[in-house]
Amino acid sequence: MKKLTIIVLAYNQEKYLSQCLDSILKQKVNFSYQILIGNDGSSDNSAFIAQAYAKKYPHLVNFFFTQRSYRKYPGDYINFINLYKKSKTDYFCVLDGDDFYIDENKLQIQVDFLEKNIPYTFVGHNYNYLYSDGKIIAAYSDDDVLKYKDTCENLTQFLMGGTIPYMATSSIMFRNVFKNDKIFNDYFSQKNAHMYFGDFIRTALHASLGKGKYINKIMTVYRIHDEGEWVGKNYFKKILQTILFFRFHSKYTFLNKHTKEFNRLIIIELKKLFTFFRR
Repeated sequence: MKKLTIIVLAYNQEKYLSQCLDSILKQKVNFSYQILIGNDGSSDNSAFIAQAYAKKYPHLVNFFFTQRSYRKYPGDYINFINLYKKSKTDYFCVLDGDDFYIDENKLQIQVDFLEKNIPYTFVGHNYNYLYSDGKIIAAYSDDDVLKYKDTCENLTQFLMGGTIPYMATSSIMFRNVFKNDKIFNDYFSQKNAHMYFGDFIRTALHASLGKGKYINKIMTVYRIHDEGEWVGKNYFKKILQTILFFRFHSKYTFLNKHTKEFNRLIIIELKKLFTFFRR
């Protein structure tokens, strides 16, 4: 029985996908896992690379294809949703096709923690930023970490911030507490899929059912691209979308039980908008 699912999201990442997958296969673990690769309609060779790994490692890797259609909002939410619904293991994590692991014990460390600490629904860690010019910077220095605790007790603490640092996609592992939850799976409908919006809501939903843990150990790399979807003029659109996102989840996902916290997040985005226009 497989214990962990690693969901790999790929879209036009032929330059990085092999490094991403190799970093998973190099992990030293004492449990069984599966890799689900979703190719989101790439126009490059990402699909061929993914298919090659699935053929070479049929006991570990499964490959799925998503047709990338017109989307009101950019993002890989449909790709994630399709793969998540196939994940029935005790734990799952998500890795973008251009990111990779640098500690061969990462998955074992996180599974061991979740196995021994049932009240916790997610555990993450420190990571490196890798910029397009080759520069590498730790997401959090030792001084940064001193500003935080290592545990988030509940959703309120997560939304208000200040307990644990924000952790990127590659660093977090989740206890699969929603795998048999009809309401949660209905939420992942095509109608509202664009409001999934990745890391934040994934972590917030799990914080609503348990504690979160931060480990101050760098174990993954998060790649920063200058040509990313949210640069330049798109920054304005990102802020507006984020405000709509917070309003949606405050009302529908959390049923207005955390309005104060979400309003605080909206105010932060409005301040960014004000600064944007002043420039």
